[in-house]
Amino acid sequence: MYEQQRAKTKAFLNWVNWGEFFYIVKRKVGSARAAEALHLLEQLPIELVPVDLALVREAAELKSEHPISYADAFCIATARRLTGTVLTSEPEFHAVEHLITVRWLSA
Repeated sequence: MYEQQRAKTKAFLNWVNWGEFFYIVKRKVGSARAAEALHLLEQLPIELVPVDLALVREAAELKSEHPISYADAFCIATARRLTGTVLTSEPEFHAVEHLITVRWLSA
């Protein structure tokens, strides 16, 4: 995120992936810490992207054609819509590198 701020680029997160972030954190550290994590997330310069029918359709098509999770399909569909770069360390994104730009993060 710091590099994103220096480069004056925007960061985006759709509502499905916002929910994914919340449930993963809640499972790992509980409700109170998940609420704190959401509060911290909301302080970051991230624009939340609404999920409309066209995005749902594209995500469903991506999921049907590639070995990816449904939540990751939303991430990919959002990146395609916004011509964005996905920041990830998840290996399943190797299967879709021909569809989007991926910036690999250390795990």
